[in-house]
Amino acid sequence: MSRFVRKAILIFVVLLLAGCSSSIGVGLIERDGNTFTKASFITRTATKARKVKVTQAGQALAISWKVQARKGQITLRLLDPTQKVAWEKDFQKGSNAQGCATLTAEVAGDWILQISAQSARGHYLVRWGQSCSEQKSR
Repeated sequence: MSRFVRKAILIFVVLLLAGCSSSIGVGLIERDGNTFTKASFITRTATKARKVKVTQAGQALAISWKVQARKGQITLRLLDPTQKVAWEKDFQKGSNAQGCATLTAEVAGDWILQISAQSARGHYLVRWGQSCSEQKSR
């Protein structure tokens, strides 16, 4: 195989792999479940999205978090089915926080929970359900 062909294949593979990932991360460990997502990372710039099913309008929706941002920024954001921001919480460098927020989902459908990390180092555990007390019992 000629040197030119090898270089072309290498460039194609690198571009293909770059297109498969929407995040940049070093030392990333992630785990997802039906009602939670957690990650620990040394350096990360990415936005992760998880679908949150709301079966009927007026349903309570609780988001609980444990977040540590040693560097950069981590943002939790909840979008309604029309992509409108319904709730948002930012964690800046030095944050070490936990809490729970409850809101009323005015429309049924697929809501989106986004976790964005911007040049961040740290970890998070985010859970969702219908009540904050439900989140504490897990």
